Amino acid sequence: MKTRTGFVSNSSSSSFICDVCSEDAIGRDISLSDCEMSQCIHGHIFCDEHIIGDIESITLDEKKQAYINDYCSQKDKIMKMPDAEFEEIWEEDGEYLLRNGVPERFCPCCQFKSVSNSDMIAYLLKKVEMDAKGFAKKLKDEFGTYEKFSEFVK
Repeated sequence: MKTRTGFVSNSSSSSFICDVCSEDAIGRDISLSDCEMSQCIHGHIFCDEHIIGDIESITLDEKKQAYINDYCSQKDKIMKMPDAEFEEIWEEDGEYLLRNGVPERFCPCCQFKSVSNSDMIAYLLKKVEMDAKGFAKKLKDEFGTYEKFSEFVK
Protein backbone atom coordinates (compact mmCIF):
# COMPACT_ATOMS: atom_id res chain seq x y z
CA MET A 1 0.00 0.00 0.00
CA LYS A 2 1.13 3.54 -0.63
CA THR A 3 2.05 5.52 2.43
CA ARG A 4 0.64 8.98 2.77
CA THR A 5 2.73 11.72 4.32
CA GLY A 6 1.65 15.11 5.56
CA PHE A 7 -1.93 16.01 6.34
CA VAL A 8 -4.52 13.37 5.52
CA SER A 9 -8.21 14.00 6.06
CA ASN A 10 -10.49 11.32 7.41
CA SER A 11 -10.54 9.58 4.06
CA SER A 12 -11.76 6.14 3.15
CA SER A 13 -9.73 5.85 -0.02
CA SER A 14 -7.45 2.88 -0.54
CA SER A 15 -4.60 2.11 -2.86
CA PHE A 16 -2.80 -1.03 -3.88
CA ILE A 17 0.43 -1.40 -5.87
CA CYS A 18 1.37 -4.62 -7.64
CA ASP A 19 4.76 -5.88 -6.43
CA VAL A 20 5.35 -7.42 -9.88
CA CYS A 21 4.38 -4.82 -12.50
CA SER A 22 3.85 -1.72 -10.27
CA GLU A 23 0.30 -1.20 -11.56
CA ASP A 24 -1.62 0.78 -9.00
CA ALA A 25 -5.27 0.97 -8.13
CA ILE A 26 -6.70 3.83 -6.12
CA GLY A 27 -10.27 4.41 -5.13
CA ARG A 28 -12.79 5.05 -2.45
CA ASP A 29 -13.55 1.95 -0.37
CA ILE A 30 -11.93 -0.39 -2.89
CA SER A 31 -10.79 -3.88 -2.05
CA LEU A 32 -8.27 -6.23 -3.61
CA SER A 33 -11.06 -7.96 -5.52
CA ASP A 34 -12.23 -4.62 -6.95
CA CYS A 35 -8.69 -4.15 -8.30
CA GLU A 36 -8.35 -7.77 -9.48
CA MET A 37 -5.37 -8.11 -7.13
CA SER A 38 -4.47 -10.57 -4.40
CA GLN A 39 -2.14 -10.71 -1.41
CA CYS A 40 -0.09 -13.73 -0.39
CA ILE A 41 0.32 -15.02 3.15
CA HIS A 42 3.60 -13.07 3.37
CA GLY A 43 2.06 -9.75 2.31
CA HIS A 44 3.08 -9.47 -1.36
CA ILE A 45 0.38 -7.78 -3.45
CA PHE A 46 0.02 -8.66 -7.12
CA CYS A 47 -2.40 -8.51 -10.03
CA ASP A 48 -4.41 -11.72 -10.37
CA GLU A 49 -2.85 -12.28 -13.80
CA HIS A 50 0.51 -12.87 -12.09
CA ILE A 51 -0.69 -15.81 -9.98
CA ILE A 52 1.50 -18.84 -10.67
CA GLY A 53 -0.30 -22.07 -11.49
CA ASP A 54 -3.91 -23.02 -11.06
CA ILE A 55 -5.28 -21.47 -7.87
CA GLU A 56 -8.15 -23.96 -8.05
CA SER A 57 -5.63 -26.67 -7.08
CA ILE A 58 -5.35 -25.21 -3.56
CA THR A 59 -5.14 -27.92 -0.92
CA LEU A 60 -7.19 -28.17 2.26
CA ASP A 61 -4.13 -27.32 4.37
CA GLU A 62 -3.49 -24.22 2.21
CA LYS A 63 -7.13 -23.17 2.64
CA LYS A 64 -6.75 -23.53 6.39
CA GLN A 65 -3.54 -21.46 6.32
CA ALA A 66 -5.33 -18.72 4.34
CA TYR A 67 -8.08 -18.71 6.97
CA ILE A 68 -5.59 -18.63 9.83
CA ASN A 69 -3.70 -15.83 8.06
CA ASP A 70 -6.82 -13.68 8.37
CA TYR A 71 -8.10 -15.01 11.71
CA CYS A 72 -4.91 -16.01 13.56
CA SER A 73 -6.68 -16.16 16.91
CA GLN A 74 -8.68 -19.16 15.67
CA LYS A 75 -5.70 -21.32 14.63
CA ASP A 76 -6.30 -24.12 17.16
CA LYS A 77 -10.02 -24.20 16.43
CA ILE A 78 -9.45 -24.44 12.66
CA MET A 79 -6.75 -27.09 12.91
CA LYS A 80 -9.00 -29.32 15.08
CA MET A 81 -12.15 -28.72 13.03
CA PRO A 82 -13.42 -31.66 10.94
CA ASP A 83 -12.61 -31.17 7.24
CA ALA A 84 -16.25 -31.19 6.15
CA GLU A 85 -17.12 -28.46 8.66
CA PHE A 86 -14.18 -26.34 7.51
CA GLU A 87 -15.17 -26.79 3.84
CA GLU A 88 -18.60 -25.31 4.70
CA ILE A 89 -16.91 -22.22 6.13
CA TRP A 90 -14.67 -22.06 3.07
CA GLU A 91 -17.70 -22.13 0.74
CA GLU A 92 -18.97 -18.95 2.39
CA ASP A 93 -15.75 -16.99 2.89
CA GLY A 94 -13.20 -18.73 0.67
CA GLU A 95 -12.99 -16.16 -2.10
CA TYR A 96 -12.26 -13.33 0.34
CA LEU A 97 -9.90 -15.44 2.44
CA LEU A 98 -7.96 -16.68 -0.56
CA ARG A 99 -7.63 -13.22 -2.11
CA ASN A 100 -6.11 -12.02 1.18
CA GLY A 101 -4.04 -15.12 1.89
CA VAL A 102 -2.75 -16.68 -1.34
CA PRO A 103 -0.42 -19.61 -0.53
CA GLU A 104 3.23 -18.92 -1.31
CA ARG A 105 3.42 -21.51 -4.11
CA PHE A 106 1.07 -19.30 -6.16
CA CYS A 107 2.85 -16.01 -5.36
CA PRO A 108 5.29 -14.70 -7.99
CA CYS A 109 7.37 -12.92 -5.33
CA CYS A 110 7.58 -15.90 -2.95
CA GLN A 111 8.65 -18.03 -5.93
CA PHE A 112 11.24 -15.37 -6.92
CA LYS A 113 9.74 -14.92 -10.39
CA SER A 114 9.73 -11.26 -9.37
CA VAL A 115 11.20 -9.41 -6.39
CA SER A 116 9.26 -6.71 -4.59
CA ASN A 117 11.02 -3.41 -3.94
CA SER A 118 10.71 -3.89 -0.18
CA ASP A 119 12.27 -7.38 -0.36
CA MET A 120 15.06 -6.06 -2.57
CA ILE A 121 15.82 -3.22 -0.14
CA ALA A 122 15.72 -5.55 2.88
CA TYR A 123 18.12 -7.96 1.17
CA LEU A 124 20.56 -5.26 0.07
CA LEU A 125 20.60 -3.58 3.49
CA LYS A 126 21.28 -6.94 5.14
CA LYS A 127 23.98 -7.74 2.57
CA VAL A 128 25.83 -4.46 3.23
CA GLU A 129 25.17 -4.82 6.98
CA MET A 130 23.39 -1.47 7.37
CA ASP A 131 20.06 -0.16 8.50
CA ALA A 132 18.14 2.55 6.63
CA LYS A 133 19.62 5.33 8.79
CA GLY A 134 23.17 4.15 8.16
CA PHE A 135 22.48 3.84 4.47
CA ALA A 136 21.11 7.40 4.32
CA LYS A 137 24.29 8.64 6.01
CA LYS A 138 26.40 6.74 3.47
CA LEU A 139 24.51 8.39 0.58
CA LYS A 140 24.90 11.83 2.17
CA ASP A 141 28.63 11.27 2.69
CA GLU A 142 29.15 9.90 -0.82
CA PHE A 143 26.98 12.28 -2.87
CA GLY A 144 26.19 15.29 -0.71
CA THR A 145 23.12 16.23 -2.72
CA TYR A 146 20.17 14.37 -4.16
CA GLU A 147 20.96 15.84 -7.58
CA LYS A 148 24.41 14.16 -7.61
CA PHE A 149 22.86 10.89 -6.44
CA SER A 150 20.24 11.09 -9.24
CA GLU A 151 22.96 11.62 -11.83
CA PHE A 152 24.82 8.58 -10.51
CA VAL A 153 21.84 6.19 -10.65
CA LYS A 154 20.73 7.25 -14.17
